[in-house]
Amino acid sequence: MAILEVDKKFLGQFACGVQNKHPLLAQNLYQVFGILTIMSTQLNEAYYLRVESRVQETQIVDLMNRVVWYAREGLKILEEYVFPMVANYRDLRVLSFKLRASFYYLYTLFHNQPPLTFEPKQSTRACGQPPPYRKIDKVKVVDRNYSQPSSVRGTFYRQNSPISSFSGVSQPYSEFSRDFLLDYHDYRPITLQYFQEAASLADSILRANHPLRISIKVGYATYVSECLHDKEGSYQIASATVAETYNKQGPQNDEISSDATMLVEVLINLMRHYKYPNSGAKYFNY
Repeated sequence: MAILEVDKKFLGQFACGVQNKHPLLAQNLYQVFGILTIMSTQLNEAYYLRVESRVQETQIVDLMNRVVWYAREGLKILEEYVFPMVANYRDLRVLSFKLRASFYYLYTLFHNQPPLTFEPKQSTRACGQPPPYRKIDKVKVVDRNYSQPSSVRGTFYRQNSPISSFSGVSQPYSEFSRDFLLDYHDYRPITLQYFQEAASLADSILRANHPLRISIKVGYATYVSECLHDKEGSYQIASATVAETYNKQGPQNDEISSDATMLVEVLINLMRHYKYPNSGAKYFNY
């Protein structure tokens, strides 16, 4: 639930919409869009193996490295080049806040210290078992005695690690210890803060049934359930969003309405999973 298809769709539309007036912003939005597109297949596999099948980190370290590396690249572009230019673009600013929280969500899933534990779930994979993954036999020991960085924003990047432009994206280096890519840290508090900021911004400037607002609540509720293990808090976020969406309907075209309806169904499935944990509700759908 970190990155939804509706997020990518809006990102592509915004990039196209600002291309004439703000080509530099459009270029960076397209770069983030490209990273999300390249990352999507590996993210789905990593999520299935790590979260739903609960495969040990050491068995899929290369796959997790790639997801973390792409997330780091996307976040760097977002924070350094997109954020300074979106103050006058209301909806795009909301999406930028959501994507920042989503990238940190991926850090929490795949690069957190202490590592997360996940509850067993019924498989939600529609097309059979995932393809074989390459098992890593030797993994360097990571120093767990990290210290919390003094600064949050701009964050946790290794200054000596290779940062490439999107046009020449290289591959992450799985043979190195995983903190070569990104400092180990407990990313849960900062991720929660960023979801709260994104939700607050969306509540203040978007109508209740806007797909971007609902998308933020989907990511927020799923994060609270999955990474903080707060099922009741997740249920409250989801139920409040569903109620607000139905109580404050506004004019919107068919495509926007379809996106909003799909996202509301995801929230309803999440609520059903909380009330009936053995129902096999399928709300994890990237």
